[in-house]
Amino acid sequence: GKYKGAADAAVKILTQEGGLSAIVRGLQPEVVGFCIYGAISFAGTEFFKRNVAELAGFKFALLYPIPIVIVSSVSAAVAASAANCPFMAVKTRLIADESFAGGSLVRGLNRVVEEEGASALFAGIVPLILKEVLFVM
Repeated sequence: GKYKGAADAAVKILTQEGGLSAIVRGLQPEVVGFCIYGAISFAGTEFFKRNVAELAGFKFALLYPIPIVIVSSVSAAVAASAANCPFMAVKTRLIADESFAGGSLVRGLNRVVEEEGASALFAGIVPLILKEVLFVM
């Protein structure tokens, strides 16, 4: 490939291919997106655990806690991925095109909606959900 390893990539990017700004270009949507993801995932798991256990019944919940935790975690991961998807869509565009929206998350969200429609923010939702669901299981 283009680089001989992580250290070689970092040195070349810092010295020849855009400097530090090239490395942190997608940081803004990454941080915001995963803060939202973490909050929804944690709170959602607790919410779904309580409600799924209630739906399943007290006896079932005591006998089979693992399926309830799995269903709850997967449900929360789906909700969190849906909330995170617009941020990952903008992050991908910011990284791929350094002139995209001047590196701004808000301008990036607006530009995607104006040029491609709001549905473009969720174009990658299926692979994102699959990745996250497999991760939480």
